[in-house]
Amino acid sequence: MAFQLDTFQLDTFRFEVERMAFQLDTFQLDTFVFQPGGVVNLDDIADGAYYKRMRVGLGANKPAPGIVDSYYFASDTKKLYRDTGTAWEIALSLTFKDLRDVPKDYTGQGNRIVTVKPTEDGLAFTDTLTPVSDFLGLIDTPNTYTGQGGKLAAVNSAETALEFKPLPSGLLAPVVASPNATSWNAMPAAETEIFGATNSRCRIDLTNYSQARLVARVFVNGAANAELRVQYSTDETTWAYLDGVGGPKISISGMGTIVSAWVNMVTGAKADVFIRVVGINGDGIANPSFGNIFVEFK
Repeated sequence: MAFQLDTFQLDTFRFEVERMAFQLDTFQLDTFVFQPGGVVNLDDIADGAYYKRMRVGLGANKPAPGIVDSYYFASDTKKLYRDTGTAWEIALSLTFKDLRDVPKDYTGQGNRIVTVKPTEDGLAFTDTLTPVSDFLGLIDTPNTYTGQGGKLAAVNSAETALEFKPLPSGLLAPVVASPNATSWNAMPAAETEIFGATNSRCRIDLTNYSQARLVARVFVNGAANAELRVQYSTDETTWAYLDGVGGPKISISGMGTIVSAWVNMVTGAKADVFIRVVGINGDGIANPSFGNIFVEFK
Protein backbone atom coordinates (compact mmCIF):
# COMPACT_ATOMS: atom_id res chain seq x y z
CA MET A 1 0.00 0.00 0.00
CA ALA A 2 1.32 3.50 -0.84
CA PHE A 3 0.38 7.10 -0.01
CA GLN A 4 1.38 9.58 -2.70
CA LEU A 5 1.03 13.38 -2.89
CA ASP A 6 2.71 14.63 -6.05
CA THR A 7 5.44 12.16 -5.20
CA PHE A 8 5.09 11.34 -1.50
CA GLN A 9 5.40 7.64 -0.61
CA LEU A 10 4.38 6.03 2.66
CA ASP A 11 4.65 2.25 2.61
CA THR A 12 2.10 1.05 0.03
CA PHE A 13 -0.78 3.48 0.53
CA ARG A 14 -1.00 6.06 -2.30
CA PHE A 15 -3.00 9.31 -2.35
CA GLU A 16 -3.10 11.35 -5.54
CA VAL A 17 -3.98 15.04 -5.39
CA GLU A 18 -5.30 15.18 -8.93
CA ARG A 19 -7.57 12.12 -8.76
CA MET A 20 -7.93 11.92 -4.97
CA ALA A 21 -7.79 8.13 -4.91
CA PHE A 22 -6.79 5.55 -2.32
CA GLN A 23 -4.77 2.66 -3.79
CA LEU A 24 -5.73 -0.35 -1.67
CA ASP A 25 -3.69 -3.27 -0.59
CA THR A 26 -4.07 -3.37 3.16
CA PHE A 27 -4.33 -0.09 5.06
CA GLN A 28 -5.57 0.10 8.65
CA LEU A 29 -5.93 3.20 10.85
CA ASP A 30 -7.28 2.23 14.28
CA THR A 31 -10.57 0.48 13.48
CA PHE A 32 -10.95 2.01 10.00
CA VAL A 33 -9.98 -0.56 7.37
CA PHE A 34 -9.80 -0.36 3.60
CA GLN A 35 -10.24 -3.90 2.41
CA PRO A 36 -8.38 -5.10 -0.67
CA GLY A 37 -10.26 -4.96 -3.86
CA GLY A 38 -9.22 -2.09 -6.06
CA VAL A 39 -9.26 1.70 -6.20
CA VAL A 40 -11.73 3.95 -4.41
CA ASN A 41 -12.00 7.21 -6.37
CA LEU A 42 -13.04 9.93 -3.92
CA ASP A 43 -14.40 11.97 -6.82
CA ASP A 44 -17.07 9.29 -7.16
CA ILE A 45 -18.28 9.77 -3.59
CA ALA A 46 -20.94 12.46 -3.28
CA ASP A 47 -20.12 15.44 -1.10
CA GLY A 48 -21.16 14.61 2.45
CA ALA A 49 -21.66 10.92 1.70
CA TYR A 50 -20.06 8.07 3.60
CA TYR A 51 -17.78 5.38 2.26
CA LYS A 52 -17.82 2.70 4.93
CA ARG A 53 -16.93 4.88 7.99
CA MET A 54 -15.40 7.83 6.14
CA ARG A 55 -17.22 10.91 4.93
CA VAL A 56 -15.87 13.39 2.37
CA GLY A 57 -16.58 17.10 1.99
CA LEU A 58 -15.37 20.62 2.56
CA GLY A 59 -13.65 21.24 5.85
CA ALA A 60 -16.32 23.69 6.94
CA ASN A 61 -19.04 21.09 6.34
CA LYS A 62 -17.93 18.55 8.92
CA PRO A 63 -20.99 17.15 10.67
CA ALA A 64 -21.36 17.23 14.43
CA PRO A 65 -19.13 14.59 16.06
CA GLY A 66 -20.75 11.59 17.69
CA ILE A 67 -19.70 8.45 15.81
CA VAL A 68 -16.48 7.30 17.49
CA ASP A 69 -13.68 6.33 15.09
CA SER A 70 -15.50 7.56 12.02
CA TYR A 71 -13.45 9.77 9.68
CA TYR A 72 -13.98 12.89 7.65
CA PHE A 73 -11.74 13.86 4.75
CA ALA A 74 -11.69 17.61 4.02
CA SER A 75 -11.30 17.79 0.25
CA ASP A 76 -10.30 21.47 0.31
CA THR A 77 -7.54 21.30 2.98
CA LYS A 78 -6.55 17.67 2.36
CA LYS A 79 -6.86 16.84 6.08
CA LEU A 80 -8.21 13.64 7.54
CA TYR A 81 -10.18 14.02 10.78
CA ARG A 82 -11.13 11.37 13.33
CA ASP A 83 -14.31 11.53 15.39
CA THR A 84 -13.55 11.07 19.10
CA GLY A 85 -17.21 11.04 19.96
CA THR A 86 -17.18 14.62 21.20
CA ALA A 87 -14.85 16.40 18.73
CA TRP A 88 -13.04 16.05 15.44
CA GLU A 89 -9.28 15.65 15.79
CA ILE A 90 -6.75 15.76 12.97
CA ALA A 91 -5.62 12.23 12.18
CA LEU A 92 -3.57 13.10 9.11
CA SER A 93 -2.36 16.42 7.72
CA LEU A 94 0.29 17.64 5.37
CA THR A 95 1.06 20.89 7.29
CA PHE A 96 3.60 21.28 10.10
CA LYS A 97 1.38 23.28 12.46
CA ASP A 98 -1.29 20.57 12.48
CA LEU A 99 1.03 18.17 14.29
CA ARG A 100 0.05 17.66 17.90
CA ASP A 101 3.28 18.79 19.57
CA VAL A 102 4.13 21.93 17.59
CA PRO A 103 3.00 25.60 17.57
CA LYS A 104 -0.41 26.13 15.98
CA ASP A 105 0.12 29.55 14.43
CA TYR A 106 2.85 31.25 12.39
CA THR A 107 1.63 34.79 13.19
CA GLY A 108 4.41 36.96 14.64
CA GLN A 109 6.97 34.20 14.27
CA GLY A 110 8.91 35.61 11.32
CA ASN A 111 12.63 34.74 11.28
CA ARG A 112 12.33 32.59 14.40
CA ILE A 113 13.59 29.02 14.52
CA VAL A 114 12.07 25.77 15.78
CA THR A 115 13.70 24.24 18.86
CA VAL A 116 12.79 21.58 21.39
CA LYS A 117 10.99 23.10 24.38
CA PRO A 118 12.83 23.17 27.75
CA THR A 119 10.25 20.65 28.98
CA GLU A 120 11.40 18.30 26.20
CA ASP A 121 7.84 17.44 25.22
CA GLY A 122 7.39 19.31 21.96
CA LEU A 123 8.64 22.02 19.64
CA ALA A 124 8.42 25.80 19.96
CA PHE A 125 9.46 28.90 18.03
CA THR A 126 12.46 30.70 19.52
CA ASP A 127 14.50 33.75 18.57
CA THR A 128 17.13 33.25 15.95
CA LEU A 129 20.56 32.83 17.49
CA THR A 130 22.83 35.53 16.10
CA PRO A 131 26.54 34.73 16.48
CA VAL A 132 28.56 37.45 18.22
CA SER A 133 31.64 38.21 16.18
CA ASP A 134 33.34 40.83 18.35
CA PHE A 135 33.90 41.82 21.99
CA LEU A 136 31.69 44.92 21.81
CA GLY A 137 28.76 42.79 20.68
CA LEU A 138 28.49 41.06 24.06
CA ILE A 139 25.80 42.31 26.45
CA ASP A 140 28.09 42.87 29.44
CA THR A 141 30.95 44.75 27.79
CA PRO A 142 31.57 48.37 26.74
CA ASN A 143 29.93 49.38 23.45
CA THR A 144 32.79 51.43 22.03
CA TYR A 145 36.58 51.58 21.92
CA THR A 146 36.58 55.34 21.36
CA GLY A 147 38.71 57.16 23.94
CA GLN A 148 39.84 53.92 25.56
CA GLY A 149 43.30 53.62 24.01
CA GLY A 150 45.87 52.04 26.32
CA LYS A 151 43.28 50.91 28.87
CA LEU A 152 42.51 47.36 29.93
CA ALA A 153 39.26 45.44 30.40
CA ALA A 154 38.45 44.71 34.03
CA VAL A 155 35.45 43.62 36.08
CA ASN A 156 33.49 46.64 37.32
CA SER A 157 33.08 47.43 41.02
CA ALA A 158 29.55 45.97 41.00
CA GLU A 159 31.00 42.69 39.68
CA THR A 160 28.34 42.51 36.96
CA ALA A 161 30.19 43.35 33.74
CA LEU A 162 33.46 44.40 32.16
CA GLU A 163 34.65 47.96 31.70
CA PHE A 164 37.77 49.72 30.44
CA LYS A 165 40.17 51.02 33.11
CA PRO A 166 43.56 52.74 32.94
CA LEU A 167 46.47 50.36 33.00
CA PRO A 168 47.81 50.21 36.57
CA SER A 169 51.50 50.88 36.93
CA GLY A 170 53.91 51.63 39.71
CA LEU A 171 53.24 55.11 41.08
CA LEU A 172 55.42 57.23 43.32
CA ALA A 173 53.93 59.99 45.43
CA PRO A 174 56.69 62.29 46.73
CA VAL A 175 56.10 63.40 50.31
CA VAL A 176 59.57 64.84 50.78
CA ALA A 177 61.65 65.29 47.64
CA SER A 178 65.00 66.70 48.59
CA PRO A 179 68.60 65.76 47.82
CA ASN A 180 69.59 67.40 51.09
CA ALA A 181 68.94 66.14 54.59
CA THR A 182 66.01 67.73 56.40
CA SER A 183 65.98 67.37 60.18
CA TRP A 184 62.98 66.79 62.41
CA ASN A 185 64.07 68.34 65.63
CA ALA A 186 62.99 66.61 68.84
CA MET A 187 60.58 64.24 67.10
CA PRO A 188 57.72 63.72 69.58
CA ALA A 189 56.17 60.47 70.84
CA ALA A 190 52.62 61.39 69.83
CA GLU A 191 51.39 60.82 66.28
CA THR A 192 52.47 64.00 64.48
CA GLU A 193 52.59 65.05 60.84
CA ILE A 194 56.17 64.98 59.56
CA PHE A 195 58.20 68.00 60.60
CA GLY A 196 55.15 69.21 62.56
CA ALA A 197 53.79 70.97 59.45
CA THR A 198 51.26 70.42 56.65
CA ASN A 199 53.47 71.41 53.71
CA SER A 200 54.43 67.83 52.75
CA ARG A 201 50.91 66.63 51.86
CA CYS A 202 49.95 65.66 48.32
CA ARG A 203 46.84 64.61 46.47
CA ILE A 204 46.69 61.52 44.29
CA ASP A 205 44.08 59.42 42.48
CA LEU A 206 44.38 55.85 43.77
CA THR A 207 41.22 54.53 42.11
CA ASN A 208 43.03 51.79 40.21
CA TYR A 209 45.54 50.80 42.86
CA SER A 210 45.31 48.29 45.69
CA GLN A 211 48.66 48.20 47.51
CA ALA A 212 51.13 50.69 48.93
CA ARG A 213 54.53 50.86 50.59
CA LEU A 214 56.69 53.60 52.13
CA VAL A 215 60.26 54.33 51.00
CA ALA A 216 62.48 56.80 52.90
CA ARG A 217 66.13 57.83 52.84
CA VAL A 218 67.20 58.20 56.48
CA PHE A 219 70.41 60.20 57.06
CA VAL A 220 70.21 60.42 60.84
CA ASN A 221 68.26 57.85 62.78
CA GLY A 222 65.53 58.62 65.31
CA ALA A 223 64.67 57.07 68.68
CA ALA A 224 64.71 53.28 69.15
CA ASN A 225 60.98 52.86 68.53
CA ALA A 226 60.42 55.79 66.18
CA GLU A 227 58.43 55.11 63.01
CA LEU A 228 57.10 56.86 59.93
CA ARG A 229 53.63 55.89 58.71
CA VAL A 230 51.29 56.87 55.85
CA GLN A 231 47.70 58.14 56.16
CA TYR A 232 45.00 59.23 53.71
CA SER A 233 42.05 61.62 53.83
CA THR A 234 39.26 62.76 51.55
CA ASP A 235 38.89 66.19 53.22
CA GLU A 236 42.24 66.87 54.99
CA THR A 237 40.38 66.81 58.29
CA THR A 238 39.79 63.14 59.06
CA TRP A 239 42.80 60.90 58.51
CA ALA A 240 43.22 57.11 58.50
CA TYR A 241 45.96 54.62 57.70
CA LEU A 242 46.04 53.24 54.17
CA ASP A 243 45.62 49.67 55.41
CA GLY A 244 43.17 50.63 58.16
CA VAL A 245 45.58 49.49 60.88
CA GLY A 246 48.87 51.37 60.97
CA GLY A 247 50.63 51.04 57.68
CA PRO A 248 52.52 51.17 55.59
CA LYS A 249 55.23 52.00 58.11
CA ILE A 250 59.00 51.89 58.58
CA SER A 251 61.28 51.99 61.59
CA ILE A 252 63.72 54.89 61.55
CA SER A 253 65.92 53.52 64.32
CA GLY A 254 68.53 52.80 61.62
CA MET A 255 69.92 54.68 58.63
CA GLY A 256 69.89 54.10 54.88
CA THR A 257 67.13 53.59 52.35
CA ILE A 258 64.35 52.01 54.38
CA VAL A 259 61.48 50.24 52.59
CA SER A 260 58.27 48.99 54.19
CA ALA A 261 56.32 45.88 53.28
CA TRP A 262 53.48 46.18 50.77
CA VAL A 263 50.10 46.60 52.47
CA ASN A 264 46.61 46.17 51.06
CA MET A 265 44.71 49.44 50.96
CA VAL A 266 41.22 49.73 52.38
CA THR A 267 38.37 50.53 50.00
CA GLY A 268 38.12 54.14 51.20
CA ALA A 269 41.71 54.79 50.16
CA LYS A 270 41.06 53.69 46.56
CA ALA A 271 39.88 57.10 45.43
CA ASP A 272 41.13 60.59 44.68
CA VAL A 273 42.61 61.30 48.12
CA PHE A 274 45.13 63.33 50.11
CA ILE A 275 48.09 61.52 51.67
CA ARG A 276 50.56 62.49 54.37
CA VAL A 277 53.38 60.95 56.41
CA VAL A 278 53.24 61.01 60.20
CA GLY A 279 55.83 60.17 62.84
CA ILE A 280 55.19 58.31 66.07
CA ASN A 281 57.12 56.99 69.08
CA GLY A 282 59.86 59.61 69.04
CA ASP A 283 61.45 60.46 72.36
CA GLY A 284 61.34 64.24 72.07
CA ILE A 285 65.13 64.34 72.02
CA ALA A 286 66.48 62.65 68.88
CA ASN A 287 66.58 64.70 65.67
CA PRO A 288 66.19 62.30 62.72
CA SER A 289 66.88 63.68 59.26
CA PHE A 290 65.59 62.56 55.88
CA GLY A 291 66.26 62.90 52.20
CA ASN A 292 63.62 61.68 49.71
CA ILE A 293 60.42 60.16 51.13
CA PHE A 294 58.03 58.50 48.68
CA VAL A 295 54.89 56.41 48.88
CA GLU A 296 54.78 53.79 46.14
CA PHE A 297 51.51 52.31 44.83
CA LYS A 298 50.61 49.35 42.62
